[in-house]
Amino acid sequence: LLKRVEDFVDQGNVIIFCNQKDRVEEIHLLLTTKISRLGMLHGDMDQGTRMKQISQFKSGAIHVLVATDIAARGLDIDTLQVVINFDMPKELNQYIHRVGRVGRGENKDGEAYSLLLPNEHRQAVYVVKYLEESGAQVPEYVSNLVQRHSKKRAANVWTSSKHKGSQD
Repeated sequence: LLKRVEDFVDQGNVIIFCNQKDRVEEIHLLLTTKISRLGMLHGDMDQGTRMKQISQFKSGAIHVLVATDIAARGLDIDTLQVVINFDMPKELNQYIHRVGRVGRGENKDGEAYSLLLPNEHRQAVYVVKYLEESGAQVPEYVSNLVQRHSKKRAANVWTSSKHKGSQD
């Protein structure tokens, strides 16, 4: 993220989604050395501060907004070009709302990136489902992660069934 964030900003405004306010603050702090027009948004901020951050983001005074899911709905910004899921959401619906922030209004271009860890196989399943349904290409890493998990799960079911059968 630190290596690529400036390239993302060159494309337009960026939202980086995190699952918790502590992570928002951590990522915000890390990015302060790279990005001069940086803001953050989470539920523990008072309403006035949140509205000010949103207003500055919409006006271009802020180019990168690090946020929780408070920014996943109802935030329409035509200059938003990149959404980054630093933390993967737990549910498909939340994923859809996050990545749906790009490509709105007159500007139909935009990209969404998700950092997906090997232990996030459940999230990988819904990412594959979403990408396939939207006609997008599924990255090989994500596809492999789902396949490995499916094989492991099938092996566990078989082992469990065999174990039960041997007790009869």
